[in-house]
Amino acid sequence: MKKNSGITLVALVITIIVLLILAGVTIALVFGDNGILTRASDSKKTTEKASGLEELKMVINESYMDDDHLGSLTLQQAAEAIKNEYSDDEFYTDQNKTSELSFTLTNGKYTYDEEFSAEEFYVLHKGYLYKIVIENSSIVCTPVESDSSETSGSGISPMDYGELVEYSTTLRGQRLDRWEVFYQEGDYVWLILEDYLPSNAVPTSGLFASGYRVYSDSRANMLNAFVSSNNWSDLINNGSFNGTALSDDVKNDPNVRAMGAPTLELFQSSWNAKYPNENGNSQNELNIAKTAEVMGDGNYGYFVSRFNTVPITSPPPDAEYTTQMAGSDGYLDVDRADKLYFPHAGTEKWYNTEGYWLNAGSAQVDSFVMCVFYNGYITNGNNTSARFACRPVICLPASLVLGN
Repeated sequence: MKKNSGITLVALVITIIVLLILAGVTIALVFGDNGILTRASDSKKTTEKASGLEELKMVINESYMDDDHLGSLTLQQAAEAIKNEYSDDEFYTDQNKTSELSFTLTNGKYTYDEEFSAEEFYVLHKGYLYKIVIENSSIVCTPVESDSSETSGSGISPMDYGELVEYSTTLRGQRLDRWEVFYQEGDYVWLILEDYLPSNAVPTSGLFASGYRVYSDSRANMLNAFVSSNNWSDLINNGSFNGTALSDDVKNDPNVRAMGAPTLELFQSSWNAKYPNENGNSQNELNIAKTAEVMGDGNYGYFVSRFNTVPITSPPPDAEYTTQMAGSDGYLDVDRADKLYFPHAGTEKWYNTEGYWLNAGSAQVDSFVMCVFYNGYITNGNNTSARFACRPVICLPASLVLGN
């Protein structure tokens, strides 16, 4: 007689069940609300916020020793000191960021525009909001825990910038359903068209188009065309997620808007969030500065830098007008360039386009507009040059974009 041996069906089922339970526990430990990844992300945010607080405190403490302040400091002087140290920071009179403080750059130094009457102000520093107030005759800086730059339940990691979302719309009858997450700004998310806008979808007010190429008869007309709601409102009015049209509440939200090109500040915020300076490398981040002088067409001009050298007294060196940004680590490498920022490493297929426009004038020449060059440079091009395309951007509620 022969004896057969092997695993029974019952034992196999029990083994599978045990493995599924172990897999579920592992997933919960890693991806759950209190999982390893969540706690690591929270720890990173706590560290970043504490680091930002120390940077602001250092600027304020150093200002006390300034000969002009003689051991005392007003809120206006504190605001000016921070602005001059961190020119990209945003300043507000309230925690909800409804009223922004504005500064003027003169001879390389920022000063507050008007008489400073606020009893406190708020500064958005490297993605976190901090409150600046005078207590017991001293300047006190504290992080705002309910930071409006951090969404509640609607957050996305900068490493996920570039992910496609289920948004679809039409412009001049052309269907556009390839949109990527570009930047999260508080409770709102900016989307960018994955690729260049076809010429038959380009609005004709202030712009000309051929193939994917877009140009204009003047810099002012081009920049105005990029922000005109009449040109781009259909990107919102015709928009839908998974076949569900945007509600009237969303369409009427003043923060919901569309533009024909990302601003230089928006591009900078997205890039710096995804590729911050780290590992001792001080050249990943993109710095921008606005010239104190007004261009001939009435628009301010910008220049860019890979180094932390802004503000620079005008005019800046020629090397500061363009910067090299492609590549996953912030250096020119077309083969590894982040497609979110540089969609194409060649031009022939795209009617010889060489990049796309940004919604910013160049400081170098008053007929130049800033643009993202396909080979990894942020540079400038003549507004009449038929070499660059459009990539519209849309700002929508984060809860809607992320499905929360």
